[in-house]
Formats: sequence, structure tokens, C-alpha cells
Amino acid sequence: MIRLPGDTHFQTVAQHSVHPTGGSRRVFGQFARLGVGSGKMELPHPAHQRVTQTVGQFLANRDMKNQTLIASVIAILIVSCVPAKPSAPTQTSTMLETTPTPTPIIITPINTASPIPTPTFLPLLTPTATNTQRPFLISYTYYSDGGDDLSTCLQGVARPLFILYEDGELIVLRNGYKHTTLSQNEINVLLNNIEATGLFERSEKEYSEGRDELMINGKRYYLAFDTPHSDPLWKVFDIVINFQPENLSRYTPENLLLEIYQIDELKSIERFFPQPTPDIQNWKKSPLHEFGEVWQTISGENVPKVIDQFNNFPDFRIFQEGNKYYVASICGSFPFP
Repeated sequence: MIRLPGDTHFQTVAQHSVHPTGGSRRVFGQFARLGVGSGKMELPHPAHQRVTQTVGQFLANRDMKNQTLIASVIAILIVSCVPAKPSAPTQTSTMLETTPTPTPIIITPINTASPIPTPTFLPLLTPTATNTQRPFLISYTYYSDGGDDLSTCLQGVARPLFILYEDGELIVLRNGYKHTTLSQNEINVLLNNIEATGLFERSEKEYSEGRDELMINGKRYYLAFDTPHSDPLWKVFDIVINFQPENLSRYTPENLLLEIYQIDELKSIERFFPQPTPDIQNWKKSPLHEFGEVWQTISGENVPKVIDQFNNFPDFRIFQEGNKYYVASICGSFPFP
């Protein structure tokens, strides 16, 4: 080991830090050649004390710089020779190793060569006493320019004389209201016959006046009294009026209109009643007596109780109490039932 003047600190560092590696030896050798020979460096004796102190201070400073430089180089060599520690795995890599994310399984539907069609139906509204409208396909209604309430009721004026609902129920006024249920095939035949007239190729604006109203698939047509029989609308009107469904039965609605009113003299208006005129009944003994003079919608359990007091629907009755007379009538309410 080479000693430098006053280099006791360097002796300790060099003894513990220099390793027998090629790079360390070359660097250390360069700094070792700062000494002379293999022993101590002989310094000349100064001529006087001041010069000696100056030269000594210079040598001491030089030695200190050399020691600091050599210590720094040795420290760099030591750090460079120490193998780097492997970096600790991050939290992300640990999570990937311990809890791998499963690959989602995608199920692809298999398309069959012949898919089965799913039938769709329009929602139907539940009929109530407030006459919530039910969706319908065809309806025919006649509107009069006048007339009394009783005649209007019995003739079904301003109420559908023919109405076919989307669920297949058909209600017609033929000697009273009758109803049946059409099959889908019967509905298709009826609609095809209507379409064959060419009406759907015409605009609704061409049929904006008349008392006979036809509604088909949401479109409204009015038949004027002078419409020629060759017109598509007249042909449709003829199809609807003459349609003869099977298995018609008496129709009992879920609600109806009941009107009861008093008349002062029977003979003066009797001739205006529809014929034949029904027999006069006792007013106080009739179950209708409890309703009094009314014009109201009857629904629920009261419907069969009221309708059983008549021979038909629509219909009317005449009652007597002393010298007072009462007329009671039941009429269809629209929309049905």
C-alpha cells in the first residue's frame, strides 16, 4: 500500500474499499503515482520558517485534495461494482399474478335457417263504466239531422250500427244488438274484400261530407246521399251492411244508458211511439222505480237487473202511477261495451 504524507484516513479507506478488479487497479494506480519511490516522500527543508509554513500549507492542501479526489473515485467504484437489487414487483403486477382477470365468455345466438315468427297483438283497453275506448278495425255509424231522444235511442243513431274490434268481437244492431267473435281468417276475408274496392287508394278528403260514417283502420270516410253505387266507398258500405256473420247472439253490455222521464198525457204522444207500443206496467211495482227519473250510465251488477225489465236492447217501456206516466228506455253507449 502506498502512503501519502499525513494520509491516515486514506490508508483506512483504501484498505477496506479497493477490490482486486482490473478497473479498480488502473484507477488506483494513477492516483498512486502521485508518490515517489516505494517509501516516504522526502520534502526539502525550508530556508526559513515562513517559507516552510507556506510550502507546508501548500503540500497539506494538495494532500487533502488528493485524498478527497481518491476517496470519491473509490466510492464511485464501490457503488458501480455492487450489483443492482431487483426492483420489487408493483402492486399492479402482483394483482395480475394472484388474481388474474377472467376472460369473458361471449355467447353468440345461433340463427336457425327457418326462424319461427312471433305473433304480435295490439294492446286492448279494459272496458269500464266510463266507456274507455277499445281499439277497433271497422265501424259504421249513422248521424241524423234531428229526431226525438227515444227514436234516436231505438234506431241506434249516433251509435255504431256495426263495429268490429281488434280482438275479433263484432257487435251489430239487427233487431237489437247482437254479437259474435270472428276468426282471424274471417277478419282477413272481410278486409281483403274492402281493399279490393280500391277505397284505400283514394284520399279521405274526397269523402268529407255525409251522414253515414265509415271508419276503417283509423281512417274516416263520410258517405253522401248522392254517392254513386260505382264509387269505392259505396261498395264498402254495401259490404259492411250486408255482412252476415254466423252464431249471432243477444248482446249484454257491461254498461248501458238508462233514461226515465215523466209525460203528462199519454194519448197526445202515443202515436209517435215506435210500434208496436208495449203494454203499460205498474210503476211502483217495477224494479226500475228505485232509479226514479234519471239519465245515467248503468254498469256492474245493475246491468242485468235493468236489462231484464226489457224485451230487447235497445228497447223502451211505459209505466203508470195514477194519472202519471213514465217512459223508460235503455240505449247502447259508445264505445262498446
